[in-house]
Amino acid sequence: MTLQVSGPAQPGYYTEDGFPEPVACLPGFYQDETEASSCKQCEKGKYCDELNLADGKDCATLLPGHNCD
Repeated sequence: MTLQVSGPAQPGYYTEDGFPEPVACLPGFYQDETEASSCKQCEKGKYCDELNLADGKDCATLLPGHNCD
């Protein structure tokens, strides 16, 4: 499922070539800037399981012994 919104890409979304509307960042990614062309991946050892995350600080720390590649 791809979540789209109207207007310029706001935090949590990015603009992809071929799509007329901004697209939500997928789980494991975030975007804290407006009008971005891609999403940023949560840093190593962190994850998120929500769409359109707008702040990398919301990426949660993985439990010991777990991996998220």
